[in-house]
Amino acid sequence: MADLLSRIGLLLVSVALLVPPELSDTLGDTLGDTLGLALGAYAVVLAAFVGAQLFDVHPFREKSTE
Repeated sequence: MADLLSRIGLLLVSVALLVPPELSDTLGDTLGDTLGLALGAYAVVLAAFVGAQLFDVHPFREKSTE
């Protein structure tokens, strides 16, 4: 899971670096908003993953009845 998150993060950063600043204002604003939302969503997922690892919380693991 951590490998997948790091690959997604690297992809998002690579795309952000490849966007030329000469794009039109409308396209630049749209791409900027989209990348901002994507990076924000990635940060939330990464924070949830790190929090689950730190506090040993696994919401999808079956709980033992013992």
